[in-house]
Order: sequence, then C-alpha cells, then structure tokens
Amino acid sequence: MAKTGTKTGADDNAASASNNSAAAPEKGESTAAYWKRILLERPRLLNSRKSNEALREIWLKDHPGQDEVPANIMANLANVKTQLRNKKGNGKRAATVEVEEAPARQTAHSPAHQRGLKALEDRIDDCLMLAREMNQPQLENVIDRLRRARNEVVVQIGE
Repeated sequence: MAKTGTKTGADDNAASASNNSAAAPEKGESTAAYWKRILLERPRLLNSRKSNEALREIWLKDHPGQDEVPANIMANLANVKTQLRNKKGNGKRAATVEVEEAPARQTAHSPAHQRGLKALEDRIDDCLMLAREMNQPQLENVIDRLRRARNEVVVQIGE
C-alpha cells in the first residue's frame, strides 16, 4: 500500500539534521561554530573563566576515539569565548578600559594593577595560541617572543 505525501530523499536528510541539533558536531560544522553552539546552549560555561574542564569533557564525549583535546581546538575555544563575551559586553576589554582610564591610582600591588597585568597576560596568551594555531614555521620567533613576554608578565603578577 503506497503512502500519500511521501518525503523525498532531500526532505529525509533535512528532518534527520534537525533531530540531531543537540548531538555531536554537525556534518560540515566548523570548530568555531561547534563551540559557539555549545556555549550558547550552556551560557554558564561562557562566563566560567577558571577552567574549561567541562568543555573538554563535552568535546571528548562528542568526539569518540579521541583521548585528548588538541591544542588548536582549545585555542579556537578561547577565541570563541572571547568573541561571545565581547559581543555580550562583559568581556575582558570592558574591565581593562577601567584600568587604562585611571593609571595614576595604580601601584605595583594594587588590585587595578593586578587586573591590568592579568588582562595583558590573557591577551598575550590569545595571541600566542593564534600564532601556534597558524602553524607557520616563519612565526617561530614571534611565538618565542610572545611566550617570553607572557612569562615576564606572569613574574610581575607574582611579585
């Protein structure tokens, strides 16, 4: 007995794709789109600056057979989190503007100075991850200098 109104093959594919929206990475989805989808579904993970452990676990669950999250995937996560935070208006840059507007009140150990150094470290770290992600041999000197700059800032934070 033939069904009336049967779906075409294209309709079947569209229906199955819509059913998988909360599942593992969608076919053809970029890494940035994957992280953006995850972070928009779970906004509390976007605001968590302490650890990306929950996001690592999500990625590993969505990518069976992987033992470890590659560095370029984590760098992409950092970039997406920064973009989404800035879009919401609660990114690191908003806090950094306060520090830049009042430099006269800062001392070497003041909270404002420490926040400024931490923001600087985060930005250098983002640049370092981007340079590494590009995987270009001619950027080795840049990567080395960024790593040294970040280490110098970390030392100043610890003083």
